[in-house]
Amino acid sequence: MEIIGIRGARHIHGVEVGYCVLQNHDYVEPIAAYARRLDGKMIGCYESSDRKVLTVSYSEFLGWRKLLSLCATGVSIETVWSNPLFYGDKPFYELLDLTDYCGAYGPVTSKRLLNNFGEYREKMPGILDEFEKNQKTTSSWFEIYRQLREILDLAANNGLMIFHDPEAPRRCVTNPTKAALLEKARKSGLDLK
Repeated sequence: MEIIGIRGARHIHGVEVGYCVLQNHDYVEPIAAYARRLDGKMIGCYESSDRKVLTVSYSEFLGWRKLLSLCATGVSIETVWSNPLFYGDKPFYELLDLTDYCGAYGPVTSKRLLNNFGEYREKMPGILDEFEKNQKTTSSWFEIYRQLREILDLAANNGLMIFHDPEAPRRCVTNPTKAALLEKARKSGLDLK
């Protein structure tokens, strides 16, 4: 999966086909349950001159989030998922409560998460020392933590933090005729990547 941070996100257009053919655009998917986390940003394609991408496997990111949950809330991620009313205002909640690793967070949500990273920066090494006694924690956990903090720093500045499956299409088109042709090709099974 890719976790993308962009600063000063400029909305190019809304959803016409639902794909993005332009490599310098980042597509924000319509995930209704998480729309409030867009903080007023629209679905569609965005561009920005300041961008950072973290590529991590789904299993590694889930493991990272499981340990983050234990560190930040003291409970398993499954407990957080099953009690959203209780844990919804806890640190890092938006990173713990993701749907299929897609969607996006706007600047307000990103700023709140960035603040969590700042508040926990000093606490995390000590908390993780306790977990290292019982399970192996590698430096990759800290590297993901560091890179996510950089991504959130971009996104908190009128930007977006976007979760994307690199295997899924990420295409947009601004020409309606071209859009119709691409949609027809996609429905016929043609790979447009």
